[in-house]
Amino acid sequence: MNYSKLFGLVGIAIFIYILFNINIFLLIHSFREINLILFIASLSLLIPCTTLKGFKWSLLIEKKYRLSLLESMLAWTVGFGYG
Repeated sequence: MNYSKLFGLVGIAIFIYILFNINIFLLIHSFREINLILFIASLSLLIPCTTLKGFKWSLLIEKKYRLSLLESMLAWTVGFGYG
């Protein structure tokens, strides 16, 4: 049995359960109260942090594989998403 498909289905089921049990009006209200300065500041730090983590990743694996910085950033992002 392929467990990765099973885990995908479980993830989708959990997502649908959350969608049906969330108070959408409370969610919209919460988004309207976000401090935009802090939100923009946090988004502006996302690219430099990902670049540094991709650079560190490429340094760790450079003995065995040759990856560009963009490929290293993508590998780190995928690993972060899975893990």
